[in-house]
Amino acid sequence: MSVWAIPFILTAGVSLFLATIIFVKRKDGAHFFPLFLLMAVMIWIHGLNGIQEVFPAHLIISKKLILIGEVMLPVMIGLVGFSLLHEFSANSVALGRGWWKIIGCGAALLAMVILGTPDGFMQVNPEGEIVFRQPEGLMIWGFIVLASFVGIFQLERILQSFPDPLRYRLKYVLIGLGGL
Repeated sequence: MSVWAIPFILTAGVSLFLATIIFVKRKDGAHFFPLFLLMAVMIWIHGLNGIQEVFPAHLIISKKLILIGEVMLPVMIGLVGFSLLHEFSANSVALGRGWWKIIGCGAALLAMVILGTPDGFMQVNPEGEIVFRQPEGLMIWGFIVLASFVGIFQLERILQSFPDPLRYRLKYVLIGLGGL
């Protein structure tokens, strides 16, 4: 067992705790269900990372499942942002529904491609680490980076709808957490 299993399992446990709280409060607003889905993806990613560190026998299969969760993570972040904008924004035209439909379809297509290939574009090198084949790995990680960029842009739009003192306080907290 690797020492890296501990933070993964702790993160999955904290995400499970938060998902339970969100599940209990889901009737308080429409934005709680997308938050619950986001926490489910976080539990999926970190739980599988922890399990893979404890039982490394099936490395390719577990990494394929983790990669599908990582492809879905920006989509879930966008869904949360979209639901928050829909609930709290006065400008219903600037919600960006089309962007998230395109990104969601791209994530579903990538998930099918990852599941459909025997090795999921991954190889195990002689040291026992996972490496991605060049063009396919760049395509997958490029999608994750671009979808995350759109999610951060949407987060900025959410923060712009808040009043000035609250907006700047939240920005500093988010920038600080991102720096950690």
